[in-house]
Amino acid sequence: MTPMWSTASRGIAMARMTTRFHPAVRSRGTGLVAAAMAWLAIAAAMACAAETHNMRVTLSGVRLGSLVSGSRTPPTGIAHRVVAIEFWDASCALCADSLPKLEELHKKYAPAGLVAIAAFKQGSDRAAVKKKVGEAGVTFAVVDGAEVAGGMDFTTTNSSHLMVFDHTGACVFRGTPADGYDAIAHAVRAAPASILEGRTLEKLALVQKLLEDDANVAVALRKAKAQVAATDEATTEEARYVVEKVEAFGRRLLEDAEAAKASDPLRAAALVRQCAADFKGTPLGTEALAVGRDMKKDKAFQDALAAVQQFTKLQAMRSQLLSSLGADGTATPDMVARVPSAMKQQMADLATRVQRHLPGSRFAREAADIALEFGLDANGGNAAP
Repeated sequence: MTPMWSTASRGIAMARMTTRFHPAVRSRGTGLVAAAMAWLAIAAAMACAAETHNMRVTLSGVRLGSLVSGSRTPPTGIAHRVVAIEFWDASCALCADSLPKLEELHKKYAPAGLVAIAAFKQGSDRAAVKKKVGEAGVTFAVVDGAEVAGGMDFTTTNSSHLMVFDHTGACVFRGTPADGYDAIAHAVRAAPASILEGRTLEKLALVQKLLEDDANVAVALRKAKAQVAATDEATTEEARYVVEKVEAFGRRLLEDAEAAKASDPLRAAALVRQCAADFKGTPLGTEALAVGRDMKKDKAFQDALAAVQQFTKLQAMRSQLLSSLGADGTATPDMVARVPSAMKQQMADLATRVQRHLPGSRFAREAADIALEFGLDANGGNAAP
């Protein structure tokens, strides 16, 4: 059987040739012909990939496991979004190139609805994983324990495997990451704004275009509200739909912020800021500003927020120590014995504050792991002699 990597590469090459030579695609205003030609080429890549892997997998079968680092998925979830999941291994040399590239696509297309996820293969050491994603500058979600129903039919351990799902939930690409970047771009460009939950507007196409970037949410909302009393029924119906979905999106931002206050205050504060910015000049934006002011007055929340910063400092101290001690993953007892007592005491104090102000959170669990690794007691003292 022909290796899937090479067949998928030929299919993507067809997509690139189509984009390069077809006059409709070359023109600045790509229309239906351009979109059809591009998607036919992508479909060829899909057919190539299908020679080896199951292409009937869907987004509904995705289970993301536990978050290791990076940003969580959007408050609205991953439904109706373009999702790129890269399965990789910390020992994979090729991942050093693919993860930074996926980060570039994340930064470019996240405002248009792309959700990028790095799922490291079970068995990799978490410390090695965090080191790898840190070196790659990854800011999107990195998860452990992810799986795709019917899609775990890849066995290569020395390279990464990319799956791309379009806004309908269909798998549009499987293969090596380098061959799938065009598929990500095409899927994002073809997708309606995620806020609209897969619907394409006909009467309010301009509003739909605005909603492709979260920065334009308030403008889009005002334009939609202005059309709620339009003379024709179709425009009125679309306007009401937009208002309903956009306001529901803002409401979910605030609800998600409230839910995250105790376990992830940094995320909670970020969501409130996003809502205030996205809905500036609207009642939701005003409400978000009020929530932000209340957070600043809430001593318990501010203590928790400070604890996240202390956790970040604790992580940085651990990384610096491991580097200076020559540790590749976890510090050995001999290495720990060489750490100055004053530094251990400082780390213990930081770990104690994190656990005190963020009990039960992932920050507290990871702080406890660091304390155990360096022989620190639960009270912030130094358990090592």
